[in-house]
Amino acid sequence: MRQQHRIPFSGERSSKYSAAADGLVAAADVSGRPQVWPEGIPFMRGLVKYSPAQFTQEIAVTDGRDRISKVHRTRIDDQHKWATPGGLYKVNGWKSDLYKYIPEGGQLWVGDIAVKNSFGYFQNNRGWKRSYPDNALFVDILSNIKSKKVFEARIAEKINGKWQRYVAFKDQSERPPGYYGLKMKCSTCHNKIDGPGTGGYATGLVLGGDEIISDPFPALENQ
Repeated sequence: MRQQHRIPFSGERSSKYSAAADGLVAAADVSGRPQVWPEGIPFMRGLVKYSPAQFTQEIAVTDGRDRISKVHRTRIDDQHKWATPGGLYKVNGWKSDLYKYIPEGGQLWVGDIAVKNSFGYFQNNRGWKRSYPDNALFVDILSNIKSKKVFEARIAEKINGKWQRYVAFKDQSERPPGYYGLKMKCSTCHNKIDGPGTGGYATGLVLGGDEIISDPFPALENQ
């Protein structure tokens, strides 16, 4: 059963969605829509496809100086939780295509991140951090590899300094075997980014910043 929700690409928008996204809808390029995309939803001009981060950071102090080293995402604790979209761990036959729109105004800097030390309490060490501006938009298009049809589209949109997360489109008939839909709120995992629980001292931290996991840090990917 296909279910299409009110989403920021449609004409029937909820008032909570951003004016900037409205402008992108007006500039929608339906003819340029990717091959794997929910039917009936225009592809917004301004969305950029990207590959998920492959590296995260390990932060510590060496010889009295802050150290930031890159660590492959497979080496972080409980890595399966952070390597797959929610609900799809141990499920086969799916593909994730990621898109983002980031307006001007975001920040990227080195600042304090709370990490757990060997004594079991949290201390601040310096690592890469980021903040996205209002109207930033991330889209995760989940499709069935066999049919090449979308079974779910997940959206994260920053409004008034807070992330709004929702499933914008779903088609239960295209779900891969073993996937039965999300069983928890997206924020359960995403709100851990940059806070206590991100990881330990001198170990690979959970990827990302500002509650976004997949977006790469250029300094880590390009080292």
